Amino acid sequence: MTASGVPDDNVVLMTEEDFTTPCDQGGRIVAADITSSLGGEGETNSTPEDPFRMTALSSYHPKRNAATTAAPNDDCSAHYFEERNGALAAAWYGQGLRLVDATDARNLRQVGYYYVVGTDAATNPTSLSWDTAWHGNYVYLFDMSRGIEILRLKGGTARVASLRTAHEPRSARRRSDPLAARPIGGLTRGTLVCPLFAIPS
Repeated sequence: MTASGVPDDNVVLMTEEDFTTPCDQGGRIVAADITSSLGGEGETNSTPEDPFRMTALSSYHPKRNAATTAAPNDDCSAHYFEERNGALAAAWYGQGLRLVDATDARNLRQVGYYYVVGTDAATNPTSLSWDTAWHGNYVYLFDMSRGIEILRLKGGTARVASLRTAHEPRSARRRSDPLAARPIGGLTRGTLVCPLFAIPS
């Protein structure tokens, strides 16, 4: 991850866990230049009247930057993320997984997304995503309502910069999965644990 005019090792990605509503005021992912913070003098000399702030390079939020793909809810805070080869897989609670091209830290942009608007809390719950992990071309999405979902990035993370900015796709015919695992217990909102599942026999 690089940014023009910034030393290679001085770019950082940060998440804001902020549940402010409406949705477009919630937490975001921010790329920043840490050059002015090295050595700690900026923070040490910071005062309420003259607060120290690192230089923001770019930011991403589903509602602000990709409104056509935003889920229809106000649970819009960013949470944990993982970056590989400039491909940022970000868990976004009710906004699901957001795949962001972070190869240019001055231009964070969405190249993919995944979320579920559930039809039934017991058998097909709405996304409540909280963490991600890359494994090769697969991203593991950890969801407090749905358990672990595994998604594949075709072509892998190395080509993320060549992917087009993702917009709302045409509606696809939904198919039910009779073999899908069903959540059966072990979760109450706020417990930060995944539910127990039963696999249909």
